[in-house]
Amino acid sequence: MKRRDLPGTPTQNLIEEESEPMMSSPDVTGQDRIGRNVLTSWMSHAVFVVFGFVMPRVVDEKLGQELLGVWDFGWSIVSYLSLAMVGIGSSVNRYVARYRASRNDVELSETVSSVLALQLLIASAVAVATLLLAIFLPDLLSDKLGRHADVAGRMLLFLGWALAVQMAFDVYRGILTGCHEWSAYNALNARGYAASATAMLSVLLLGGGLPGMAITYFIFTCGIEMLRRRLALKACPNVSFRLAHVNGGDMRKVFRFGLKTILIFLPRIILQQTILLIVVAKLGPAMLAVLARPIALVVHVVTLVNKFGYVLTPTAGSLQGARRDGELRTFSIRAMRAAWILSILPLTFLLVLGDRIVELWMGNGYADHALIAILAAGSILPAAQSATLNIMAGLNQHGKIAKVNLYVSTLLVLIGVGIVSATEWTLTAAAWLIVLPSNFGLGLVATAVSCRVLHISPMEYLGGVIRDPLVLGMACGAALWLVRTYGPTAPAVSLLIGAACQTAIAAFLLRKDLKAVYAHLSTGAGTRK
Repeated sequence: MKRRDLPGTPTQNLIEEESEPMMSSPDVTGQDRIGRNVLTSWMSHAVFVVFGFVMPRVVDEKLGQELLGVWDFGWSIVSYLSLAMVGIGSSVNRYVARYRASRNDVELSETVSSVLALQLLIASAVAVATLLLAIFLPDLLSDKLGRHADVAGRMLLFLGWALAVQMAFDVYRGILTGCHEWSAYNALNARGYAASATAMLSVLLLGGGLPGMAITYFIFTCGIEMLRRRLALKACPNVSFRLAHVNGGDMRKVFRFGLKTILIFLPRIILQQTILLIVVAKLGPAMLAVLARPIALVVHVVTLVNKFGYVLTPTAGSLQGARRDGELRTFSIRAMRAAWILSILPLTFLLVLGDRIVELWMGNGYADHALIAILAAGSILPAAQSATLNIMAGLNQHGKIAKVNLYVSTLLVLIGVGIVSATEWTLTAAAWLIVLPSNFGLGLVATAVSCRVLHISPMEYLGGVIRDPLVLGMACGAALWLVRTYGPTAPAVSLLIGAACQTAIAAFLLRKDLKAVYAHLSTGAGTRK
């Protein structure tokens, strides 16, 4: 989820006070709100983290490990169905930001109207596909799902229909974020999910089971998306949805853009969900529950980094639309460095002490150090490329990255699955298959393309982007290893000591960055006075 910028906040008031004497127009690129937008995005994601810890534990205690695996199985199918959008929704905020920057309301209305029409068609197809899957898929996996097959079918039906509703309203997500109203977007998502998750837990505790939780999620999703529509129309009153605006040209435009975007993430999504289904088929839903827990931890971290990256797409598009190339290059270097720092700190912590988090969270039966270490280490490079990928998407230069990633990842997946199938399927092997392809497919390719497009030399990238984050990661990793090896074995105590050590090291090595932030805030406070 994401966030929205509420009028009247101190930062916004400061911008207004500074701009009025100069009679300057508002900054439609959103650069003046990036820090606030990222912060509110992380704050809203805390809701997902909290319920992400609580809900699996309650399901495990109330229904057991096998049904927790069935719950994970249902969400894996939903992830497959989400690919039907072909990345179309991701194109909206880029075009909204660009047309707002150039004050082109006609193109804006034609684009969003065409996207809405296309999304309604896709959502209808997903609703029908969900019904068919809910009927037939549990029977196909009845050997592994056993007595839970009927439960899986009913649960899958409403989870899939909730996804169809989100797809139908996805254009309004793009409008909010394209207007840089990330605070509004994320506040709605966080509050909506908190209400939805609370209701689902209540239904579970009252005996509603997994189908009752899925029905509750579907009902709340409908309400949240209606509210999102209202906020989007308020944020962008100049946009108009009319059938006359719908045209094939804009449909093809957003489809091509979205296809390039989804191809970047398509291999990893398909691979991860396929691996999870293979684990169900080969090892059973109980083992899927074990694998899904460290994946969930890593996903929460990667999501936080991605939320920083998402803010960059409309800003990059706005800077490109305003032809501010020099400013775009400087902005990109700083954003890439920040993404590396944001990735390496939490993932290094999971690499060394992640199993103790899982042990404290779910119990010793779910803790597997090798498993989470592989997933965490293998996610550092892809997560660090979040800023790069989103900036390239904002510039509509992500097509080559997507194509090469697809080719490389497909080749590595075929080789990896062949090797594992010829030996033995284990959770560790599954973890390696999940992380390796994206490291090769996205890592070097994304770096090379972005440096060429933005005219960044290799030495400048090494010194300005990755040098400091790598030093930071190695220092934190060494300290955490000492805590793990020589410190207390009690999970809670070792995690507290590890977090304190990493915080101290990060504060020391990043002291110049922290001073710059403090100086900025101090200047802002003084200006407000």
